[in-house]
Amino acid sequence: MNKKQKIIRSSVMVLWLVVLALAVLSAECQQKVTIAPDQVESELTRARGILEQMKSYDIPEKTQEYYWNILRQAETAKKQGNFESAMNLAKQAGDQGAEFVRVWREQQEKYEALMKYNPPETMTYHYRNLMSQAKTAGEQGRVDIAKDLARQAGEQASMSLQVLLEQLNKTREKLDQIREELETLYPVNYPLIKRYWQAEELYQKKDFQNLPGITDQLLKDIQVAKNLSIIADKTIRVNAPQEYTKQWGDVRVYQEITPEGKLKTVIDTVPNGMRVKFIRVRLFSPDLNFYYVEVPATGKQGWIAEKYLDVGGAGY
Repeated sequence: MNKKQKIIRSSVMVLWLVVLALAVLSAECQQKVTIAPDQVESELTRARGILEQMKSYDIPEKTQEYYWNILRQAETAKKQGNFESAMNLAKQAGDQGAEFVRVWREQQEKYEALMKYNPPETMTYHYRNLMSQAKTAGEQGRVDIAKDLARQAGEQASMSLQVLLEQLNKTREKLDQIREELETLYPVNYPLIKRYWQAEELYQKKDFQNLPGITDQLLKDIQVAKNLSIIADKTIRVNAPQEYTKQWGDVRVYQEITPEGKLKTVIDTVPNGMRVKFIRVRLFSPDLNFYYVEVPATGKQGWIAEKYLDVGGAGY
């Protein structure tokens, strides 16, 4: 290769290097995005809105101040024309502030969900302890620690709620079992029925603290009553008031009980003073019972209101 060829070759290589450098520079310029002032202001507005929400969730003031300081740094950077730094700081204040608000809000919601069931203090102790630590850390400006403790508190509230609901489901099953046992027990035990309705009232009021023990004792007492209720004759005398028989004649036996507690569709009648065979009782409400009976003369089975039967202890 002569000298002229070497010069040409070197020139070509230099030219290629220049072209390559220009291509790289062009790519970098294309990748670099120019941040406009209105974009920064939009991000600042978003962050301000998020930080304003902190007041609604009782977030410690030092924690709020921590995020507001980041936002003020963003505002300062914007005034100085450093839009990239302003954008990054505004995003930091908004995103991190939003995450803190989310964690703090969720722990409150989980605690409120737990408190709807009126739990015993032992089931809220760990939550209250963790939140006390979280608030202390928040007042000291240790935001990451405060957020982590609040998250743990929320998880603890959820765990307590799960345990409580499992207990309540078991209690509900026991109450249903108690009702079934009482409805088939003969003779009908009105003192136990009264205790059952008292337990149901506690359940409806979400007064669960002593309810598991109450239901367990009721089941034991029902078993004792069953052991003592070996009775061959399970018949009850029909005993309607004179006013009823004057107006309607024989006592009516019905096919069904409506959801409103009314008897529907007459299927048979029984003369006053006659006896019917007990099958079961329906505990409709604390002050309303129905008896499912069989009429010996016809073999038909249906419902009679308790007030038309001679049953001791009715009305509790």
